[in-house]
Amino acid sequence: RATTIYVNSEELVTLQTSLEHLDELACGFLISEGILQSRDELVSVRVNEDTGEVRVRTKRPNAIATRVLGKRLVTSGCGKGFSFINPGDALGIARIDSNYTVSMSALYALMAQFLRQSQRPGMHSSALVDRDGVRFIRQDIGRHNTVDMILGRLWLDGSNGQDAMLFTTGRVSYEMIVKAAKARFPVVVSRTAATDTAVKLAKRLGVELVGYVRGAKARVYTDGNRITSER
Repeated sequence: RATTIYVNSEELVTLQTSLEHLDELACGFLISEGILQSRDELVSVRVNEDTGEVRVRTKRPNAIATRVLGKRLVTSGCGKGFSFINPGDALGIARIDSNYTVSMSALYALMAQFLRQSQRPGMHSSALVDRDGVRFIRQDIGRHNTVDMILGRLWLDGSNGQDAMLFTTGRVSYEMIVKAAKARFPVVVSRTAATDTAVKLAKRLGVELVGYVRGAKARVYTDGNRITSER
């Protein structure tokens, strides 16, 4: 169903969503797009599922105009979503310098757990995962939406992903790498592929990117420094 996000009474974007966790989705989207910069800027988030509206109030009255005017892009995500992100936006993101490591055998086991908990037909899934297991999952018809929900939940909780990993069932695009880097995830893992632009951006931003994690096989797209052979 169509969900429209308003910022300070100004319509920003309409997304195709599954009408779940809309407060997280809206906040995650606004963080990803650079419209929300800090937790202190948020005044309120009001969700009306009957009308498909999320109304966000911020302390900056011109939050939209100063960030996204003329930059709306159609993404390749399910539902033909919109994004204001372009690869140049990554220039302002600090490179992730993390000592976080995980073994390849752990990745196989964690992916299996993630997929067991993600069995909803027609839905993409993303999850916050640490070495002990899946902490929480978000599902939606759009893969970008699921990542925004993860970001939004962390942001609303005053946290980030620096001590965890982002798992997803969908193809990893450069927009998803930007989102992951903004949340400070040191590792992104997918059961499928990553685009060439996503791989280049992950290398630039210091995000370990692993794809095609299926059974006991995987493809490490980046330098592999955070993936160990230890069990």
